[in-house]
Amino acid sequence: MKRALILMVASTMWIGCGSSTPQWPCKGTTNGLWPDLEGTWIGMSTYAVQGYAPWSSAEQTTIAVSGHSLTSSSVCPSGGGSPITASGWDFFADWSGLHVCPPVSAPGVCPSTVVTFTSGSIDLYCAAGVLFEQWQGTAVGCGLALEVARTFVGQKARSSGLNPAFSRTWKGTATTTVSGQAPIIIDPAEIAVAVSGSVAAVSGFCEGGAPLFLMTGSGNHAGMANGVIGWSCPPQALFNCPSVTVSYGSVTINLSANNSTLTGQGSGDASGCGARWDLTYNFTGT
Repeated sequence: MKRALILMVASTMWIGCGSSTPQWPCKGTTNGLWPDLEGTWIGMSTYAVQGYAPWSSAEQTTIAVSGHSLTSSSVCPSGGGSPITASGWDFFADWSGLHVCPPVSAPGVCPSTVVTFTSGSIDLYCAAGVLFEQWQGTAVGCGLALEVARTFVGQKARSSGLNPAFSRTWKGTATTTVSGQAPIIIDPAEIAVAVSGSVAAVSGFCEGGAPLFLMTGSGNHAGMANGVIGWSCPPQALFNCPSVTVSYGSVTINLSANNSTLTGQGSGDASGCGARWDLTYNFTGT
């Protein structure tokens, strides 16, 4: 169990805790799990299946706490299946057993896949107000039996949330400007947004769209979730280097007043083969 957490969304969203003795805003308790775990958490799940590209979806879970027991309304894809009960102390609970989920379509794997989890954990990161879950098991379907891992990152939605008009796939042009390199222009480019309350799951800032990133905000503006200090994209071949990692230190999305245009901005760097380049990303779509 670790106080200093490095949380990841599909190994790409990094959250830092600061000093080794931070002031935790949670109420806490001296007897069992913290009541701050309770409530409905909205965010995104990423499913990594052995040998296949991961897929992500916007999901939510409702948690109830009693002493050392924690019950989550669902850990299954698309929010299906029965509740599951884990046990723990303070901000962390874990579980092991056999939890069979209803069949779902696993994109790129099988149209009817049964996910069975055998272990998992639920972790509350108070400084960022983030719930972090990891679940492991198997995915069976179409004659395949493969290892699967689910990662969920979510926040509690506030009453004053984001404009629901954000929720769609926006198509337009993306330009990445890199120091010392020719601009990278992608047309058509896409940014997909799914909003629930004050939380948005966003894809498109990385090559190929994946993975989803968690953002929060209100009205027509969203930025990195509280406590997030950076995003990293999966490595790709760029600038005559076989493995370059693009990392963002700042990302925002904004919706026009008439809900017709989405703009996205990001700044950070790219690194690989012993080199580093500053970069900016700009997207405009309708």
